[in-house]
Amino acid sequence: MRTLSAAAFTLILIVVSASAATVGHGAALEEASDESMPSVITHANVEDLVDRTVTAYMRDHHIAGVTVSVVDRNGSLLEKGYGIATLNPQRPVDPTRSLFALGSISKTFSALAAMQLAGAGKIDMDADVNRYLPTSLQLPDDGFPPVRVRDLLTHSAGFEDSVIGNTIYAPEATVPSLDDYLARVRPHRVRAPGLRAVYGNYASGLLGSIVAHVSGESYEDYVDTHILAPLDMRHTTFREPLPAQDPRNLTGAMLDDLSPGFTYKNGVLRSAPQEHVAQANPFDGGRSSAADMARYMRFWLSNGTLDGHQLLSENDFRTMTTINFRNIPDEGALAIAHGFIRKRYGRYLSLEKSGDTLIFSSQIVMLPEAGLGVFVSVNTNGQSDNLRDLLPTQLFKYLLPDSRPTVIAPTSRNDEAALQRFVGLYLDERRNYSTLEKAVGVLIGFVTERSVGIAADGNLSIDGKSAAQTGPLSFTVFKPEEFAGEVWHFVEDEQGRIVALSPGGAAYYDRLGFLDDRHTLRLALRATVILSLIVLPACIWRIVRARKSPSSVSSRRINIVAVISAVLWLAFFVTFLVALSALDSDWTVGMAGCYPSVTLKAAIALGYLAATATVLLNLSLPSVWRSGDCNAGLKSFLTVVALTMLVSVVLLVRWNVLGAPLMIGA
Repeated sequence: MRTLSAAAFTLILIVVSASAATVGHGAALEEASDESMPSVITHANVEDLVDRTVTAYMRDHHIAGVTVSVVDRNGSLLEKGYGIATLNPQRPVDPTRSLFALGSISKTFSALAAMQLAGAGKIDMDADVNRYLPTSLQLPDDGFPPVRVRDLLTHSAGFEDSVIGNTIYAPEATVPSLDDYLARVRPHRVRAPGLRAVYGNYASGLLGSIVAHVSGESYEDYVDTHILAPLDMRHTTFREPLPAQDPRNLTGAMLDDLSPGFTYKNGVLRSAPQEHVAQANPFDGGRSSAADMARYMRFWLSNGTLDGHQLLSENDFRTMTTINFRNIPDEGALAIAHGFIRKRYGRYLSLEKSGDTLIFSSQIVMLPEAGLGVFVSVNTNGQSDNLRDLLPTQLFKYLLPDSRPTVIAPTSRNDEAALQRFVGLYLDERRNYSTLEKAVGVLIGFVTERSVGIAADGNLSIDGKSAAQTGPLSFTVFKPEEFAGEVWHFVEDEQGRIVALSPGGAAYYDRLGFLDDRHTLRLALRATVILSLIVLPACIWRIVRARKSPSSVSSRRINIVAVISAVLWLAFFVTFLVALSALDSDWTVGMAGCYPSVTLKAAIALGYLAATATVLLNLSLPSVWRSGDCNAGLKSFLTVVALTMLVSVVLLVRWNVLGAPLMIGA
């Protein structure tokens, strides 16, 4: 699950334009790469860089705790905790014991489990997943070919995404079983399997169910017995505090080792409520210590063996870590192995995975050719993902000179006219298509949007980064320096039109048409709000005036309908804004089974009433134009009002605010 950090609240821009400020990275991160390289990689020089980087970042961004491990094939180079793991009582982060949430790094355990069963001949990677799923989870064809097991491992099964209201449960809630959860929140299939990789959670959930049903063990028991025990990972668990009768309940000493995580808001650091994700264990439920993750990294750096324990055959290990899927046929692009991302660091190809919950942000990055691995996890929400992403990169730059990317230095300006074909807005395909979440995810910034324009230096600007053209459809970032080497790939259709963007090659972003651009919805709603504010005094005055003239019946009627429409639109707008603002300011409300809120439901109800009044207003227009009760100016004004409101209705339907389920499984 990706981190649902507070984003610039897009809907406020309907009335007032604003832009989100970008938080800079810690100074230590920037300085580290400028230092001379150590001649030998030792505990001392690794610890020196990590200490300065982590402590500076914690200070600048109010982070409570960080846990880090750095390894080579032979052993650990660093295992260290920073700050606190718990507040009441206050306990320091212990790298050997403190349990930090792994988030989506959990998916690598599910992939490993599936590969073990495939190696034992119990799973055929090319088989239809329905062969291994219980009846309640059988996938309908939805007009597409069958989903194969390998499609689940490469994020290419073709599901839409949905996380709002169904991923994390509140402490007092009953957490469903994995299969019950997967049956309730089943997303639609929106593209053919194997077409392209679009990251999501549901496929990994199905993979966990397959592991459980094929092995005859619960997912948690399988991982305990066949992965954690052989690797001697004694401080890793896929269990959590639950009622005693729940078999996923965490007991024993590890209860005291759990870090609940922290939120920092208005100058106050607070313990976060327990994030219950037991129903999502195969893709989000792991918790581990830095020392255990050091052992996990050494396993991957040693071809699937550790301390004499072989969990995968050499052939199965090679199959699992080989690039299995690419969105872009470019050797420099990010690619996907079973459960991992493969990314280029200079001459090295990584094996890596990031993971986020509402609070925690974690990353595991290994360079098998160099025999190095880094794990970092942060237990405070906010800017923690910056530290998570940049610490491994800067550490590799410091330790391995040939891991630095080749920086492109353009010698001349590009043809700006030729670059115009790439300019536009692009929206992540990791989004919902069938429910209200389609609009909510975009309006509060959960679904990522990429903006492409022309930079002042004449190169392409992608999210404010300058990129030089290095191929017909490829651009490489050259500034700012910390992002140098990123490769962005565009996709064209058979007519040569740019239709998509793939940053790095892993994600996939659709180029937005006019009606699918949130700015179009914003413009229509802004116009509707402004006209509604004008309608109220103008039409109320006309209604009062018409009462003195019995011949002005039609004029009075249309003005009454216009006033009702305006009131309903203003009520919808304010209520919708309040509901989204509450969700944006506290994601735990939306993610912990409290979505959709009463306020959001009320907003949608008002939206339907406003749409009904708008239809009546438009149906009244012909009689008004035939009547002599209204002058031409009033007729024209009411026509503009009615049509503008109708456009807003059409867009709200297109964005699933109206005419669609409120959430998956509702």
